Amino acid sequence: MKNKMGDLLKDFNIDSFREGNCFEAKLAKGGFPNSLWETYSSFANTDGGLILLGVKENRDHTFSIEGIENPEHMEKLFWDNVNNKNVVNINILSNSNVEIKEINGKHILSITVPRADRIYRPL
Repeated sequence: MKNKMGDLLKDFNIDSFREGNCFEAKLAKGGFPNSLWETYSSFANTDGGLILLGVKENRDHTFSIEGIENPEHMEKLFWDNVNNKNVVNINILSNSNVEIKEINGKHILSITVPRADRIYRPL
């Protein structure tokens, strides 16, 4: 899963993405949406997936890069929350799973969620 998602981001073509059981786009204007943690858990409990913060799903199910403000701060907040047992019972991510990417002058936060080992499920 990680390689497949990594390959998509390598040649980042937002038009090739569709939301589904392994991809979720979240606008994240003004902070993390509460549904972020549900998506993290869902991906970890199934086959893994990719979450992009700063990406808007349009009405026609295409996506546009809106970007996030202060991406370094958002990344730090993400790590603070994913390591908070009141938010998520276990963090299965490593540093390589979370990246700030710049696309067309805008920053997004890319979170590749691997499938959790059986001993950690359900997340």
